[in-house]
Amino acid sequence: MGKRIPKSSKHKKLKFVDPCYKGSNPLLNKRKLLYNEPPRAEADEQEMSRHMEELIDLKNKAKQKIKRKKKKKKIQKDDFIIVKNNIIEKDQPGMERKVKPMPAVVKQKEFESENQFMNRLQRMADIAIAEAKVEEKYNIELVNVDKKGNAQYVTASKEVTEKKKKNENI
Repeated sequence: MGKRIPKSSKHKKLKFVDPCYKGSNPLLNKRKLLYNEPPRAEADEQEMSRHMEELIDLKNKAKQKIKRKKKKKKIQKDDFIIVKNNIIEKDQPGMERKVKPMPAVVKQKEFESENQFMNRLQRMADIAIAEAKVEEKYNIELVNVDKKGNAQYVTASKEVTEKKKKNENI
C-alpha cells in the first residue's frame, strides 16, 4: 500500500483569542446577524452592470446626434496654387496629330484643399490620356466630349492614315 497523505495544516481554523477583548466571540456575532437580520432595502433594487450603463449612454448620444465639425485649414486669399502651361503648342516634326488645346492656367478654387486640387489635375490628365488612346485605337479625332460621355468625333485625315500604314509596313 502507499503512503498515507498527511493532513494539511492550511485549513485549520484559529480560535479568536484576545486577552484584552471582553465580550462574546465575533464569529458567533456575525452568524447571528446574518441569520436574524431582515433583508437590506438595497436588495430590492439590483445595480446595473457597467456594460449596461455604457450601452444606455451610447443610445442617448446617438439620439442627440452630436456632430463634430472638422476644422478646415484657413487659406489666405493670395495663397492659392496656380499651375501654368509652359508647353509651346507648335507642331513638332514627326507629329501625326494636332496638339490638344489645354487650359493655359489652372487655379485652385477658393474652398478647395491641396489634395482636392491635385486630384482635379490628375483627373484632367487621365481624361486627356484616355482620349488620346481612343483616338489612336479607332483612328478618329475627338472634337467635343460631354460630361455624360457623349462624344463628337471626326475621322482622321488621310495624311495620318497614310503615315500609320507606312509605319506598320516597316
